[in-house]
Amino acid sequence: MMNILFLIPATMIIGVIVFICLQHGCMCRVPKHHVAIIERLGYFHRVCSAGTHFFNPLIERPRTFLKNGKTVSHLNMQSETCEVEFGSSTPHEPKQSTLTGTLAYRIIDPIQALHRVEDLPAALL
Repeated sequence: MMNILFLIPATMIIGVIVFICLQHGCMCRVPKHHVAIIERLGYFHRVCSAGTHFFNPLIERPRTFLKNGKTVSHLNMQSETCEVEFGSSTPHEPKQSTLTGTLAYRIIDPIQALHRVEDLPAALL
């Protein structure tokens, strides 16, 4: 009987800790085939692969970047495509011609991809 009474407050304490972690953002869920970069005090600390990862929200945060106008915190490591459109005209032609294509790319080194550029698809062009 005494062991059961001890487990109830312990379970409540663990539940409160998990709730606080979820509210204050000290847990990061990374989807399959993605990675997240964790920065400590603004500098690279570690790469988190797929799964659930914990970090200290006071000094660490996931690195965010722009992708198609949205701010995301994880980077897809599979092959991706993006539409490319180039407009060109010459002084001899009165009409402007447009060239449209598809660019396929794959991120090999996520650290270099996120710390070198702000807008990743724009940097590919």
